[in-house]
Amino acid sequence: MARPPGIPFERSLPRPVVQYVRRITAGQGLTIPTFLRSRLGGPGVRLDTLVVLKDPGCVAVHPWHLHKARLLDVRRQLLEEEDDLEALAWFDDRYRLGRVSVGGRLALEDPVLVHLGALPSDRPHVLLIGFPDHFEIWSVAYRETRLRERALEIEGLP
Repeated sequence: MARPPGIPFERSLPRPVVQYVRRITAGQGLTIPTFLRSRLGGPGVRLDTLVVLKDPGCVAVHPWHLHKARLLDVRRQLLEEEDDLEALAWFDDRYRLGRVSVGGRLALEDPVLVHLGALPSDRPHVLLIGFPDHFEIWSVAYRETRLRERALEIEGLP
């Protein structure tokens, strides 16, 4: 049974950002909570997603339909520039098509796991951070680094 994502400071205020802890299962799958799937297009349906390898330890997942046209345009342009295959390789490494199954499982390719700091044979815990228009998968190390960086920004709080 899933634990609730946390107690809000003020229940009357909206919660645009939510946080879950999940474990990557054998076969490199990650079950996405229904609430986050609904932000991408709906639970109970197969969803195409844009998986973006951001900072080391951070992967963003966006609705595919919002970015499909631009991604395909840029990729076509890169294909025409035959003398710069490195740019195409970088593009294909950073941007990936992902799929969330009807049951809510997002398959994670080996390069995505490595980007999160895990070996393909590992089953690490990760954090799912839900934003209004996408969610991010954070490794524990990435979260710890971000906490230290952000803690220095808030004066007057412990």
